[in-house]
Amino acid sequence: MQIRFFSLFFLLMLSALVGKGQVLSLPSRSAYVPTRFYVTNVADERAEKGGIGARFEESTPRPLAVPLTLAGGAVPSLERFLKASARLDTSRWAVVVRVKTLRFSEKLSNPKQAEGTLAVKLAFEVLRNGVRSPLTDYEGGGRFSRPLSSAALKPTELQETLLRQTLESSLRYLDQWLALNGPTREVLARSVRIRFRPGITGQAERGDTVHYDLHRPLRWADFKAAPRSGKNYGAAVFSSFGYEATARTVTGVVEVSMAVRVYQLKNQSWVWPAAKNDYALRHEQLHFDITRLVAERFKQKILEETLEPDEYDARIQFIFLDSFREMNKLQEEYDAETAHSINRAAQARWDAKITAELTPFLAQNP
Repeated sequence: MQIRFFSLFFLLMLSALVGKGQVLSLPSRSAYVPTRFYVTNVADERAEKGGIGARFEESTPRPLAVPLTLAGGAVPSLERFLKASARLDTSRWAVVVRVKTLRFSEKLSNPKQAEGTLAVKLAFEVLRNGVRSPLTDYEGGGRFSRPLSSAALKPTELQETLLRQTLESSLRYLDQWLALNGPTREVLARSVRIRFRPGITGQAERGDTVHYDLHRPLRWADFKAAPRSGKNYGAAVFSSFGYEATARTVTGVVEVSMAVRVYQLKNQSWVWPAAKNDYALRHEQLHFDITRLVAERFKQKILEETLEPDEYDARIQFIFLDSFREMNKLQEEYDAETAHSINRAAQARWDAKITAELTPFLAQNP
């Protein structure tokens, strides 16, 4: 009971020392209506939650500092003000506002006059498909000087006006930033356009690597690894494919330039001397052809896909991994059915099938 009495007495004394405080109010909506975005959420990331600073009030024997708050709470009040500034519109960007700083501070220039500042720091993020991405930051506010008592003004009118103007300035700033940066920022792109560079990247032969070239088939000299003992076949080719991609955003479109590499590695491909004949080399060439065919199917899948700007890269990687698994499966089926070229009838069927599907691709892109 004594502890409760002491706590209550302490709070009453503190209240008497700092005064009752002042409550600021914001209009129901901003006078500035953004044209390129609307605010969907306001997050409070201030180090000190609750109040928004302090102001001096005239008092005897000396002015007292009283706390400043926003009617209804700082963030709910800001959210109501900012959200009402524009209607929900899917043609505009949904923006999250992160409040980093919102604080009034004052000092006495004399017993009848106060000098003050407002500091506002906001971070803007775009919200797309539930994912927030940074856009830009805003710092604003201002300085003011006021008499501690004035019959001409409501006690908090000056602070309310400065806060409203600063918040409206932040909306105007973001609108202008979006107008300037929107067409070239990938995070704000509306669509994706894929373009594959012609040919297969790289010289036909470079060091350990042989890139797929219609006019440069495999040779036994490309099989430089030591022969593997314990295998029931005489040769093995290591072939694979990959891609390179660069992107830029132009007038709201992510333009992705892609190149596909289909290659064979000499130092991982091997052959027993006794297995070196044209028939066996054709079997290994068809492994290389299968790799090229799957790479062309990969390109086709990408071009048929409707890619979203905020996930195109992840989607391309997913399709690539799926195609890579397809390549391995097809290579295994090929070796199983042909018994590593021993089954000549199966070898002929696979040769005809792969050649028929690959030929149109090679005609378009040798």
